[in-house]
Amino acid sequence: MCDPDLLEKKTIQLNLKDSELTVCGEVVRERSCVGMGSRFLKGKFMRFGAPFLVLVVGGSFGLKEFSQIRYDFRNRKNITKEDAEKLGIPMKPQAEVTLETEYKKITKIDTSNWENIRGPRPWEDGNKLYEEAVQRGKQNTDKAS
Repeated sequence: MCDPDLLEKKTIQLNLKDSELTVCGEVVRERSCVGMGSRFLKGKFMRFGAPFLVLVVGGSFGLKEFSQIRYDFRNRKNITKEDAEKLGIPMKPQAEVTLETEYKKITKIDTSNWENIRGPRPWEDGNKLYEEAVQRGKQNTDKAS
């Protein structure tokens, strides 16, 4: 394999130009650095892992922006009692409507004795609301014609 005289001198040469390592005149390692970048780009991580991470991280930032729009443009106008009365909505004083008063109203109701009453279906005879809606629909189509 190698000369004992060369082993005593521990002759090791590194040729930087060709990227090869020689020990005792024999090439131990030869590696080209030229293809390392292309090999890295062709790897599974760069083909599948990196796009997935970009999608997950970028998607979270994108969703944050879209969900923030919801809160930025929310109608934050509070209606006062006077405005509600102008619109025809009667409002009780805030002191009158509390959780305790509503609970007391519910406890007075008898919930153990009740009867399930089936409401009328639109296609059944005798449903006045359905008949009125059909008449309004006919009137609207007559006006449009």
